[in-house]
Amino acid sequence: MGPTLIGLLQESVVKYASLAAVKSRNPNGSFTTLTYAELYTSVKELGTGLVSIGLSAGMHVAIVAENTHRWLVSDLAVLGCAAIDVPLSSRLGDQDLQNAIAHCDCEIALVEDTAVLARLLAIRRQLPHLRKIVAMDLPGPKPFAGSGTERVMIYSWEDVLKKGRAKIQRGDRQFDLRAAGVTPTDTATILYTSGTTGKPRGVMLSHANIMHNVSTVHTSINPEPGSTWLSILPIWHSFERAVEYCSIYFGGAIAYSQPSDWKIFDDLKTQRPDYLVVVPSLLEAMQKSIEKRISLFDMFLVRFEKFYLVFSGYLTGRYPRFRREERLLEIFAAILPLVILAPVKIASHFLLQRRMRALMGGNLKAIVCGGGPLSIQLDRFFTAIGIDILEGYGLTEASPIVSVRSEKQPVLGTVGRPLPDTEIRIVGESGENLPAGRKGTVHVKGPQVMQGYYKDPAATRDVLAPDGWLDTGDIGLRTIDGNLMITGRARNAIVLQTGERVEPEPIETVVQESPYVQEAVVVGDSRENIGILIVPSMDALRAWAAPRGIAAEDRELIHNPAVFSFYQEEVRARLAANGLSLPGGRAARLALLPASFEVGRELTRTLSKRRLVIAEMYAPVIERLYRS
Repeated sequence: MGPTLIGLLQESVVKYASLAAVKSRNPNGSFTTLTYAELYTSVKELGTGLVSIGLSAGMHVAIVAENTHRWLVSDLAVLGCAAIDVPLSSRLGDQDLQNAIAHCDCEIALVEDTAVLARLLAIRRQLPHLRKIVAMDLPGPKPFAGSGTERVMIYSWEDVLKKGRAKIQRGDRQFDLRAAGVTPTDTATILYTSGTTGKPRGVMLSHANIMHNVSTVHTSINPEPGSTWLSILPIWHSFERAVEYCSIYFGGAIAYSQPSDWKIFDDLKTQRPDYLVVVPSLLEAMQKSIEKRISLFDMFLVRFEKFYLVFSGYLTGRYPRFRREERLLEIFAAILPLVILAPVKIASHFLLQRRMRALMGGNLKAIVCGGGPLSIQLDRFFTAIGIDILEGYGLTEASPIVSVRSEKQPVLGTVGRPLPDTEIRIVGESGENLPAGRKGTVHVKGPQVMQGYYKDPAATRDVLAPDGWLDTGDIGLRTIDGNLMITGRARNAIVLQTGERVEPEPIETVVQESPYVQEAVVVGDSRENIGILIVPSMDALRAWAAPRGIAAEDRELIHNPAVFSFYQEEVRARLAANGLSLPGGRAARLALLPASFEVGRELTRTLSKRRLVIAEMYAPVIERLYRS
């Protein structure tokens, strides 16, 4: 395999030229398919065209767009020209967009449409290096782009492709020469972190960093050429990019869906993917949608499958273990119940799991999940309906994959074993290395660890030691089999007045399992007890309230004493059922919020909670919570 990302594409084109590489949704809902040969032709033409308008090696290029095949073409073209791309969401606010493009000294930008183009032109005085913009969709005339020192050259996507095509037809080989000159140690991309707990930083990743993910992930998952990956994650996110490059490595096709459960099920039916790539919050929405679509008898079979999993999981080694001597006892304890339950299990396979597989498209082999903590309840639900979840763990600073569950033997509750040549250590509060079963901060070392933060050596030193160990800031532990479990974020830990440390993620995950809860956020730093901000699932709440004679507008409904008491009991029951107790055995203080969280406000584009923003936005609510 080529040691660079453009080398990866070139080798895959040779092996898989006629296979589908990308399936992109059209405005009418249909999909456009590009083969590997067609993808590489577009990449080469765009790359040659970009060189003709002034793209030089090492130049920084912003790509401001959402999921489309043109994004992938742009990414690979820029990398093939030995330049560095800076992917950004088109849904970023103007200030965030300005900060990233200015901080990264971008000289060229490829943007999604005229709306993004207009936004960049409006702030061009704050972008001193930006001189050229290519619009992927520019149906009308080019807008005025200033004059003199403020002048910005504007090109349409078709303009650049035509320039490149014409040059190639005349024998121009600039793109081939540039691509051949790219080395593994060259910086490929600068990815700005989401900024959930602080200022976003530009993570510098080399071709070698990302290629380590691509070339080693086959130890956990190994799709056949021609497999389809249905992806709904934002294309500029490090997890989604890793999936795309891995798909190219395996000769697969990426089909871009949309982050809504109804659209996912439509696309599962039409695209019949082999793998689905999601984040946990979308899995929660899918589970609730599935439960609405199936009968009471099917729900009984789901409960049976969960019960059966209690015993089969012991026999097949699907539970994390911390003592080797327990293995033999587990096997003996599971055999008799499994024999007794076998007839029902056979019936369940034909009556339930076949219908579930049809609902999920018919070909789905596994769901690849990352980007946040996965609840054990979700794990068990999808396993019960016959779909394994391959949960992975990583962070942008690690390109991003550190570990992923094995497709052959996924262990519930874990994020799998580290990729080859990747070391993990669990560090205690005093800096000591902890053995299996002990919880501490996760440190990672391997070829995928970043080069550093762009223009921020101090921040780099804070997390990356001279010997290559990266402090992830996550809390976790290892099993005796080498699987990793992640329990929360060290930086998110809430310290109460008593000095007790509380990890919010496990509590939030369990509370959000309730069908009556859309979002939950634990608060209470420097307070006497924790509090939980809850965004109710209003459809479910109205359905609960109606037969009880509680009729009111949504904002009035959440202030009803009976509703508040119901949520108190729901939270208490959920925590108790999952064995979670709060400090001092006290109940959490609750506050019900009137409106859903929004991307760009309380949530990042990848649906992570922006905790500092939430704390600021709801400061009066939190104050009332602790005065009551």
